[in-house]
Amino acid sequence: MPTAKKKFPALSFSQLVEAVKKLSKKEKQKLLDILREEMPVTAPGSQKEFVRKSIKKYKENTALLIAEEDAVEYITGPKKALSKKEKDASATIPEWQKQFVRKSIKKYNAHPELLIPEEEVWKIIDAGK
Repeated sequence: MPTAKKKFPALSFSQLVEAVKKLSKKEKQKLLDILREEMPVTAPGSQKEFVRKSIKKYKENTALLIAEEDAVEYITGPKKALSKKEKDASATIPEWQKQFVRKSIKKYNAHPELLIPEEEVWKIIDAGK
């Protein structure tokens, strides 16, 4: 039996905006994820040219390059020393989970609008226990 396609009434842009405003935070986040998948990320021409020049400059003089760890530290600030408790906890965390956290940090540093308040994070974590 063939499935019938649902037809939705056409919405004006302003009606769509009003509908989005009524969505829950979770629904808005899903919509944001969909939009990010659908919209290609493009850098402005000036930024592309800057990157091309930088690559050329560093290929010609590799002595100017710094180690990736040093670059990350330069961008994020110096690492603080871990306490014994933190070291012990870190040793028990599986590598896949560490990778997931690293990728998440990278993602949220690039898109801070995705962050939610710490209070909400703890509610989510506590609800999962």
